[in-house]
Amino acid sequence: IRYYVDFRGYRPCHEARPVGYNTLGEYLASPELAKLRQDLLNGTPNDICRKCNLNGPTGDYGSPRENEKRQVAHMFDNNNRAGLQESMKIVEIRFSNLCNIKCRQCDACWSSAIGFEEGVEPAIVNASSQATGDFKTIAESVEFLLIGGGEPLLHPEYFETLQYLIDIGRAKDVTIACSTNGTLNSFRAKPFAEYWKHFKRIVLTVSIDSFGPQLEYWHYGTKWEKWLSNVDYYRSIDNVVVDFHGAINWVTLFSAM
Repeated sequence: IRYYVDFRGYRPCHEARPVGYNTLGEYLASPELAKLRQDLLNGTPNDICRKCNLNGPTGDYGSPRENEKRQVAHMFDNNNRAGLQESMKIVEIRFSNLCNIKCRQCDACWSSAIGFEEGVEPAIVNASSQATGDFKTIAESVEFLLIGGGEPLLHPEYFETLQYLIDIGRAKDVTIACSTNGTLNSFRAKPFAEYWKHFKRIVLTVSIDSFGPQLEYWHYGTKWEKWLSNVDYYRSIDNVVVDFHGAINWVTLFSAM
């Protein structure tokens, strides 16, 4: 009921080991996915899910798989395994590592700005060219769409995907989530709210590793006052939920105290 895609191809989620398929059709028909599905149904460990297997079913601070199973429980009939609604409900796409800032704890894989500075070739890495078209083939069933980055709110594909869901009348039933650095509030002069207002819910996880001048240092390219203004803007939109995420290390720990 879910898939993830980035420049390494398709897989069940971002925690899973890449399996190397470049289109959704190839991935869904792959022997690896068929075996994974059977193993999950039988409770048998599978190497694709090695990270979850290490954590095990230990609750909120354990396996990502167990956490997500609780979130999607409404899609199952617990009294009848055949009642599983076998259609794509959850999609996670990382279109690109395109990013406008250089976080000190980040690297070129996740930020094109760092890639350009370090002379990495290519500095911008993109998901499969099939990713957008593949999404359109299953868009009618999607309930939750997570778009990763880079900085997702900088990506044309983010807004093109939202506009497609609006155009086909699905937006009101879909939750859109992403992590953002909080530096942006519009795309090509169109305020984000003009896209977001159509959706069931927008979930923004805003990255914050420190405050004031310290944030400007750790998130090089960020302006603190502008960041505050943007967060206030996000929170002013009725269907937007804002939470915060920080990377804790010994330096940011002291600046946050």
